[in-house]
Amino acid sequence: MSSQTVYAIKNCGEKDMTENGCRKILVVDDEVGIRRGLSTSLQALGYEVVEAPSGEEAVYQISNQPDIQCILTDYKMPGLDGFDVLKEAKKLHPETPVIMMTGHANIHHAVSAIQSGAIDYLCKPFGMEDLERLLGRSFKNESKRESSADLETSDPQFSLILRRAKKLAKSEVPILVEGASGTGKEVLARKIHEWSLRSSGPWVAINCAALPSGLLESELFGYERGAFTGAVERKLGRFEQASGGTLLLDEIGDLDLSLQAKLLRVLQESEVDRLGGKRPIAVNVRIIATTNQDLADLVRQGRFREDLYFRLYGMRFKLPSLKDRPNDVVSLAEKFLVREANKQGRSLSFSSEAVAQLKNYPWPGNIRQLERCVEKAAILAEGRVVVVEDLELDDGALELERRPSRDRLSQEGAQPNTQSIKEMEREVILESLRAHHGNRTHTARALGMSLRTLRHKLKQYREHGYQVEFNRQISIGKNSPLDASNAQLEAFRADSSVGEVFACPDKGKGENH
Repeated sequence: MSSQTVYAIKNCGEKDMTENGCRKILVVDDEVGIRRGLSTSLQALGYEVVEAPSGEEAVYQISNQPDIQCILTDYKMPGLDGFDVLKEAKKLHPETPVIMMTGHANIHHAVSAIQSGAIDYLCKPFGMEDLERLLGRSFKNESKRESSADLETSDPQFSLILRRAKKLAKSEVPILVEGASGTGKEVLARKIHEWSLRSSGPWVAINCAALPSGLLESELFGYERGAFTGAVERKLGRFEQASGGTLLLDEIGDLDLSLQAKLLRVLQESEVDRLGGKRPIAVNVRIIATTNQDLADLVRQGRFREDLYFRLYGMRFKLPSLKDRPNDVVSLAEKFLVREANKQGRSLSFSSEAVAQLKNYPWPGNIRQLERCVEKAAILAEGRVVVVEDLELDDGALELERRPSRDRLSQEGAQPNTQSIKEMEREVILESLRAHHGNRTHTARALGMSLRTLRHKLKQYREHGYQVEFNRQISIGKNSPLDASNAQLEAFRADSSVGEVFACPDKGKGENH
């Protein structure tokens, strides 16, 4: 193709940078006036624009510029029309959003285009505010797709979690997502909303740990005018804002006991009371809660209501740490690197040494830490290859995350100077397993390792002749339904090969769906 027919308009200088961050848009129209007018307007908004005067030129540019992030194409053009451009774009880069432009007479063509994968259409003539709105939605969806990349996996345990989450998303019951910080709890929660029958409804999120109790209450339940000093007008709470959709209660373990009681009433009655209100307000909302804490332990400590615990425990997912998904580390890192390289307008890859370090690092901060590490490395990389030095990972973190203390080993008669790390680790694991009466789940939690890792180590110990079976005690020492059901669940979980995904609709039952 002749370079004279394509105009690349760049507006990426420091002066003109905007929140659009030099995103690249392909504008396709055979009418030069419309094409250049759109380009000028998009340039003013901070976008980088590539023009194509024909469908054929558009396909050529899509093939040769994979960093194009949105395609704005006219429908009616000689030769390849907009529908042809759409089909080719979906073949070459299925995730790239396409917006169709059409005249009023051809609106049925635009509808057909949407059915074939376009995100929306614009009827000529249109205002720039309409185009800005669609572009904003387009790039918002792009952010969702980028976040969803965190859920791509080859790990069997995590794959099982995703399959079950997709099935259970169609239900209306509350869902609890547990896991360490950075494991992707909020990403999974958002995906459950997208998979659900409420996907067209609002998605509202609030962090229960980020606000003091009084402010959190007004945010959740709303208030009437005059309810307190400063309440100059009525405000809808998050429950009302999310009505017809999904409300994410992030870090629910930090919710105050008084607010837990109010939350329980919402779950039971499907209505809320605004602060200063005189009557309850009906709400239709699905609750997803996340936590990095052990809610059962919080119940025992009196810091979390048992009845609310069982309400949320109906559908529960526990996300594994990244160190327990070793096959996913490199694939996630490569996706993050491509994303960052595209932002910088260059190509990057990892050296073999960098890949080895990514695999061996324990990633205590999980996916979030990996993402930030790769983003920083992409900025630091001087050439096209990210090397070990660019990762700036602390070698000390490669050691055992939980090394038994020298004092403790000495008290038990061990010889820390003559034992290997593996021998010390084995002693601590078997001692902990014995102390927990053979309960592997409690042992894994106490040691800060995954149940899967513990099982693997115990299998190795058994093969080398060590005793790994100890008497189990179902009784936890209390008589509450929580203790009994938890003991049954833990005993089942310790022997189950399914992993830590459970659906427990009844308090006294541990049922694996």
